[in-house]
Amino acid sequence: MNSFGGWLAERRFPRILLIAGTFPLGLLGVVSPAAVVMTAIVRGWRTALEDTGMALVVLAGVVVAAGGSLQVLLLSGALTWGSALALGTATGHFASLTLPVQLLVLVGAAGVVVFGAVVGDVVAFWEPILQTFASQLGELGLDVADPAVLAPLAPMMTGLAAISIISGSVIALLLGSWWAAGANGPGFAAMFLRLRMGLVLGIATAIAGIAALFNVGWMANSLLLVLGTGFALQGIAVLHWQARARSWPWPLLAVVYLPLVLGPIMISFALLMFASIGFVDNWYGLRRGSVDVIK
Repeated sequence: MNSFGGWLAERRFPRILLIAGTFPLGLLGVVSPAAVVMTAIVRGWRTALEDTGMALVVLAGVVVAAGGSLQVLLLSGALTWGSALALGTATGHFASLTLPVQLLVLVGAAGVVVFGAVVGDVVAFWEPILQTFASQLGELGLDVADPAVLAPLAPMMTGLAAISIISGSVIALLLGSWWAAGANGPGFAAMFLRLRMGLVLGIATAIAGIAALFNVGWMANSLLLVLGTGFALQGIAVLHWQARARSWPWPLLAVVYLPLVLGPIMISFALLMFASIGFVDNWYGLRRGSVDVIK
């Protein structure tokens, strides 16, 4: 149980300041929707909506004073806080992380399909963006000024962009759910250790994997990346379940996570490993035993 969640749930003014103050802070911006998730779980969607409305007023005053765009603020706030509100409400209602994560993955997959339908040639869309990015890196002294270095990423960029959005929402969901557990919300460990993507996403991932294997096109690869993100999270849940069930020492889990800080190649390997574990668990069940480790 964390004490910060309980403290924050009882104090509206600090909560609103946290939601508003961390919203524009780049990587720390995930704290803002996490606070909305926590509020929706513990206090309900109406209170969370009121909090975001007051946070929006605070930010709007700052934006106007700085000469910024209110339209950008309204759009980004609606997307970020709206999704956090929906995720927190679903988590609180069902006392489960499974449905919110499934919804995130499904929305991400749908976004890939819609983006492809709207843009048409996604490779042509991403190539100039990657060329500009490569040139900027070259100006910083990194040896990727040749656009050909990043060109192979163009067919996967739609999936990678979707993953980045999903990952931010997942982090906010997990952090907010953990805070909520400290404010008499559903137990975070129990919800996380039960995480499962289910039959529909399992079948969709198998189809996307087969299509990607036969090089059907960019969409299969992007969909596989998005769907695989959900199974990577399930794989992590499986590893933590096994750690509890078998009383593994915590340094062993630290070794499992170590590849995530060793560069892009090791990160890709680790995520593939997590996704493979999650996919196998989804069909055969790797969380079995007589000890109930999720209470």
